[in-house]
Amino acid sequence: MDKHKPCTEQSLPCIQVTLRYSGQLRKAFGAAHESRQVSAECSAQALMLQRARECGAEALAQVLDVQGNPRATTLLFINGEQAAWDQANPIRDGDEITLLSPLAGG
Repeated sequence: MDKHKPCTEQSLPCIQVTLRYSGQLRKAFGAAHESRQVSAECSAQALMLQRARECGAEALAQVLDVQGNPRATTLLFINGEQAAWDQANPIRDGDEITLLSPLAGG
């Protein structure tokens, strides 16, 4: 995923997006949702991987497998539409990006 451009506020132009975290991810990321200002050249995948790195080991363990690849069980959505981890989906001003963790129970 390192082929994606960094998602920094210093890169211009910038856009505002909302990030949402469900289930166990809320605890790992320290919030249910947050607003971020990022480079308009950033992909949804790169942004979420960057946030996981910024949030630390617990968030990384929820998003990445032991080989450092995005977990197939952690789902990524852009404005309610599922997005594949292996594609660089562009984001636009006002987009909502959601990470959904697997649910357990019975």
